[in-house]
Amino acid sequence: MTRHLGDINADVLALICNALHDVEQGTKTLRAFSLMNRRIRHASLPPLFRSVSVHQKTLRDSADALVALKEINSVTRCIRVFTFSLEVPSFEAVQEFWTTRDPAALMQGPEDAPDCASAFVEALASMPYLRSLTFQPNRNLLEVILQHFPVAFASSQLQLGRVESLSTDVSLTFMRGICPSAVALSLRMSAMGPDCGQEWAAGGRVTKLDILDMGHGDEMEDFVKYLPHITELVIQCRYFDVKVDLARLASLKSLTTLHLPPLSSLKLGYNPPWCGNAYMGPNGQKLRERLNKEEEEAKRQAKGIVRNALPRLRFLRIGYVGTYDFSTLKTDDLDELDSLAAIEDS
Repeated sequence: MTRHLGDINADVLALICNALHDVEQGTKTLRAFSLMNRRIRHASLPPLFRSVSVHQKTLRDSADALVALKEINSVTRCIRVFTFSLEVPSFEAVQEFWTTRDPAALMQGPEDAPDCASAFVEALASMPYLRSLTFQPNRNLLEVILQHFPVAFASSQLQLGRVESLSTDVSLTFMRGICPSAVALSLRMSAMGPDCGQEWAAGGRVTKLDILDMGHGDEMEDFVKYLPHITELVIQCRYFDVKVDLARLASLKSLTTLHLPPLSSLKLGYNPPWCGNAYMGPNGQKLRERLNKEEEEAKRQAKGIVRNALPRLRFLRIGYVGTYDFSTLKTDDLDELDSLAAIEDS
């Protein structure tokens, strides 16, 4: 008797689809495989639409895309990771906005922001199994967002109780109320109000924090004191004065894992050239030797500064250097700390 792939048990089909999706160029392969018949197409939906984004569109275009997405219930029920980023219509619009301070300059029509806010609410409401949400609008749109989006979400009373990871701008505190169970926050730092830390601390216990921009460092100290349960902190910014900025995070007494930017961003005297041509020519070898010494000295300083500021820390990761396991230290001797080598990524 002739057998077809469509006759295979649904669970087995799902395993096959997941396996195809996870290999190199898996999405392309799985799309082709899904065209074989209806049952295979149905089994392929969860891996194909596990992660969906509406990316870098204007308010109007985003609203249209979100409305269209909401209408495809078979897809939205599969979404576990959703990313929504908003852009301004043009560079000229930003220039006009900064000249006039009129938010209307960033919209194609007066109804764009309210329509986009409503469409965002309805789209999220159609994703019952969402686990991770990213909402990162262009910074120039924050004023518009804060004017219209909280109103739309408040009237809907929407809560995404399954969302565990939330990434957004720190000023958009209304997002915390939408995702009360999020234990991992990824926040782009901007101007913070006096109650910003308290608002982000409301609800569930936050255990992981990613700081996407260390600007407004003076406000950071007040912000993190409301998040005492953080065990893992990731700092992603171009410049981080480890001697100054790390002291502002000393209230994180539960911290066990810290990820710092690359050594060249820590203001420890290690500044390798951006261009590889600098290593060419008669002085190339001397430059390498000097930079190697500066790198080792920067590592030594970074370990000491972190160990002193956060004595309970177990793991320190610095850029691409690797991870230092402080739990292996047997004493507080500086020589032992200096000789501690990083565990390179496998």
